[in-house]
Amino acid sequence: MMLTEQELRLEARLTAIEQLLAKTVAGMMVHFTDQQFEQVMTTYTETLDHTVVPGTDAATADVFADQFAREMRRLIRAVRIEHQRIPEANRPKG
Repeated sequence: MMLTEQELRLEARLTAIEQLLAKTVAGMMVHFTDQQFEQVMTTYTETLDHTVVPGTDAATADVFADQFAREMRRLIRAVRIEHQRIPEANRPKG
């Protein structure tokens, strides 16, 4: 499937936003111990299955919630990767 130029630009823009978000969140959590960081990431992941989409019919809400959870899990993995890139010396010890 070929993307149109506009679709390609939007995908590039979205990817840039996601990368910046992952780096920012990981950077904001630099003062967390690895255990605290993992606890927060696990909590985020566990709450994804309870996403409610107001104002839509049940079928649309289910599709949206599934896609939302999939994308959030992908972003959480990106945050974990960015957190691992922070030098050990810059992170607190547990």
